[in-house]
Amino acid sequence: DRGAVSTAKLDTKLHRETTTFKHSYYQASLSLLFRIGLSFVKIPGLLQVQPYMQLMIAFDIRQLITAVKARLGMKSTARSKLEEHQERINSCKACVATGQAFCDRSRVAKAMF
Repeated sequence: DRGAVSTAKLDTKLHRETTTFKHSYYQASLSLLFRIGLSFVKIPGLLQVQPYMQLMIAFDIRQLITAVKARLGMKSTARSKLEEHQERINSCKACVATGQAFCDRSRVAKAMF
């Protein structure tokens, strides 16, 4: 038993445990096409040619959309990661200023868990 909050389901007949989760993935890109051409070069009855040059630029904008979604999804009362980080720095500076030792182990704890 994994507890009340677990989404794992135990199938006793087949002796296995299954868990389902939602994983979404998307791609987004922006492509720009620039074309510049000269006038037609005609040789009547033989050929007609229009020389041109084209430039295509493609951008992957998935990271931009992800960043905007992350910022729009935040509640106004929620603190950002930067604000939490600044608060930790300020509390450490206050301890060091009073002669106490450095005590912030948040980064080390996050690396271990």
